[in-house]
Amino acid sequence: MGQAAWRAIASQVDLAQHTYAWQAPDTTTLAQLRYVVGSQAYTSDTFALARPLPLRVGYVCPDEALLSWPAVPGATQYQVYRLGATAPEPFRRTADTLLLVAASQQAGAYFAVAPLLRGREAERGPTNNLAEAGVGCYIQSFLPQQPVADTARLVLALGSLYGLQAVYLQRLGPAGFVTIQTISPVTQSHLLFTDLGAAPGLNQYRIMGQGTAGRTFYSATETVQLVRRNELLVFPVPATSGQDLQVAGEPGVPLRLRLYDTLGRLLRDIAADGALNIFPTTGLRPGVYLLRATPTTGGGATLTRRVVLAE
Repeated sequence: MGQAAWRAIASQVDLAQHTYAWQAPDTTTLAQLRYVVGSQAYTSDTFALARPLPLRVGYVCPDEALLSWPAVPGATQYQVYRLGATAPEPFRRTADTLLLVAASQQAGAYFAVAPLLRGREAERGPTNNLAEAGVGCYIQSFLPQQPVADTARLVLALGSLYGLQAVYLQRLGPAGFVTIQTISPVTQSHLLFTDLGAAPGLNQYRIMGQGTAGRTFYSATETVQLVRRNELLVFPVPATSGQDLQVAGEPGVPLRLRLYDTLGRLLRDIAADGALNIFPTTGLRPGVYLLRATPTTGGGATLTRRVVLAE
């Protein structure tokens, strides 16, 4: 629209096919199509042409969900659709590029959006399901960088920063979870937390977040087995006879694990990679054993741990 001349799309189109597939240009505009048969021209109504918009789910909290999409040049409004009984139905029209959907409005959890150019609606984008969007209440993922490491590092990915006031890294202590690091304001969706105060052994962490509207949310609890240089962790102790032991050594240091009885007889000899390893006790009688770990490279010290197997 607005050009002085029509631009040819194709010639010699077979009318008997009744359809023609047109690769639309990657542009945003109002347009018309015209078909010329002999001296007769047939002109379509004006329609909006734009790339279909992807709909992004920023968060799905118990009270509301956040939807957003890229801005379209020239678009004055956006039509949001929600899945009805059999097909998408108009849900809300807005001039913004984000929309808050209350929990009571999330029945039919599939949503899509289409831009409006001077009142004419362009093609609707693909639907997105709130339940399958891969994001909870702000938190997309919260994971340890390495489950067994000499320094505890955890990575947080947020689905959105909208209305987010602060996030807190918490570590489980004797009296419950305690905040050990605070980020406020939150300016990035991907955050790396490093806990230099973690103790050797099992450390448990979670994220607590707070929104500007007073909303508080939590991540799932994640664990890091902290193993310092020249350390060896063996758990559970005591273990039940036949139960697998978990052996954590210095990350990146391959080990030779050998199990001896109290008479000094070698019962098991296993190669391990130095991270979190499974040491089977199947076939061993209840009693006291010695587990020795020797680095196979680098000439590190041999470490010995006492293992108790109960009935």
